[in-house]
Amino acid sequence: MRRKIICILFSTLLIAAVLPTQGSNVVKKIQDEDIWESYKHLYQNDVLNPPDIKRTGKDRSPNPGYYDLSEYMIGTVAIGIIFLESDGSVDPSSEDWTQQEKDAALGSFGVGGGYLMWNSWFSGENLYKHTLMFYGEVQTINISYEPIIHPTPFTNGYWEELWVNESMSKIGYSSGNWIRRVRDYNNYLRNTTETIPGYYGTDWAFTVFLIDNSNDVDGYFSDGYHAYAYLGGPFTVCPHLRPGGPPGPTLKEVFAHELGHIFYATDEYNTVTENSGYLNAADVEGSGCIMDNLALCVSSGSKEQVGWKDTDADGIADILDTEPDTTLNPYYPDPCSDPTPTYTGSATIVPSQNQNPNGPGNDVSTNTIALVQFRVDGGSWSYDVYPDDGDWDEAVESFSFTTPPLSDGTHIIEVQATNSVGNVDSTPGSDTLTIVSGNQPPDKPAIPNGPSSGKILVTHTYSTSATDPENEQVYYWFDWGDGSNSGWVGPYNSGQSGSAGHMWILPGTYQIKVKAKDINNNESVWSDPLPVNIPRSRGIQSTIFLGIFKNLLNKLPILRYILGL
Repeated sequence: MRRKIICILFSTLLIAAVLPTQGSNVVKKIQDEDIWESYKHLYQNDVLNPPDIKRTGKDRSPNPGYYDLSEYMIGTVAIGIIFLESDGSVDPSSEDWTQQEKDAALGSFGVGGGYLMWNSWFSGENLYKHTLMFYGEVQTINISYEPIIHPTPFTNGYWEELWVNESMSKIGYSSGNWIRRVRDYNNYLRNTTETIPGYYGTDWAFTVFLIDNSNDVDGYFSDGYHAYAYLGGPFTVCPHLRPGGPPGPTLKEVFAHELGHIFYATDEYNTVTENSGYLNAADVEGSGCIMDNLALCVSSGSKEQVGWKDTDADGIADILDTEPDTTLNPYYPDPCSDPTPTYTGSATIVPSQNQNPNGPGNDVSTNTIALVQFRVDGGSWSYDVYPDDGDWDEAVESFSFTTPPLSDGTHIIEVQATNSVGNVDSTPGSDTLTIVSGNQPPDKPAIPNGPSSGKILVTHTYSTSATDPENEQVYYWFDWGDGSNSGWVGPYNSGQSGSAGHMWILPGTYQIKVKAKDINNNESVWSDPLPVNIPRSRGIQSTIFLGIFKNLLNKLPILRYILGL
């Protein structure tokens, strides 16, 4: 079905209607207790627990995940506003939305097409430095059922599952049960709703099913219930009109009450103190406000349940008042000869702990990385770092940067992230790096390690190691002390042992030594020598024979090659 996307900013009307402060001049308390007594039963026990939340697994990402659709009422919210229209194919079509009714319903929400001026009341009264904005998608879906003539899930969940499943299938969500389908739709809304021209994505999302009850005899569902919501979402169900008509609460107050449930606020009329929300806060029974008797004010308990608390009075809600974490990957090689090394690292949002006894329990944050800077040797944070993807707008960002020219010696490189509420990492990522100008040869190799005595015509193996200042790979050259050598063997990593073997053909004492070179052919000094004694072999008594053999080796180099001498 073709969707008509309209961005919805709840301007002064909705801001006042949803959750205003008691000090506001738009407060509308129900003064007539007789009137309240006549309809309060309609809104009591109006909240259900979604059946799938306790089966969710922990999501370790700082971003709100699939089940984290309304963890706290701070940030941007996408709403799917759905008018359900029966087509008469199963139930008789007793209700038909008129355009006037639709306009009135949307007007109760403060909805208008296009971008409206956003009033800063929420920011000044409740949300400190933060904003709360609502956007939405409005559509009408034809279904074969007439929801108002059936019971609610408080007494029989069969009917709700039927009409929710059908309505979601009509717009392309046909997998899983009715709750899963709405969650899929909400996640679509969250990922695709246009908040600013050209920018998409909101922090949270939920759905409102608007039920026409204009022609219903009493305006209730068949089991006597009216509007209701699932605690923490994914949706609320709101009949269009209050049964019996005025006086009493309108859809404006009813929706504000159900919106509180979507963001984990609990009822304050049932005489039972309940804890809920990300901060695990207690409600205030008998508060006389929106979660009690639908009066347009917010109790202190409801504020904390939806996440509005600032313990240190710094203007940042506790839920978002955390520091980011900055990681700087150590530079390799160290020491290095490059005076302008390029570093890599990452910055990550650290969420506050989710203490909600009713939700999925994931630690999530709507904060993003806003800035990363680096400094050298404790100087000012004057060097900006740029994200690998081009924008600082995610909860996890990777980055790279190149230092200015560094002098020879040891330097401390530090990097520090700032998040979207202005908090900086107080424990920056850090690396210590030594710069050595030019290219230095390897250090003096270790004295060769191997037998100090042996036999003629037997191969003996010797090893050594050397470290290169730039951690470059090295080669080793063994001098056997008899006029022959190993040639360059390797390469080996800096500091790694290398070995070679040799066979002496004449008895005597030989001085073995070794040198190293790096991949740039810079050679080290010789190692200290290792004396090796090769005594005369009892099996070869003839000096003449040995002399002849040596002469042959000198005249026939290929023989020396074959014997590995």
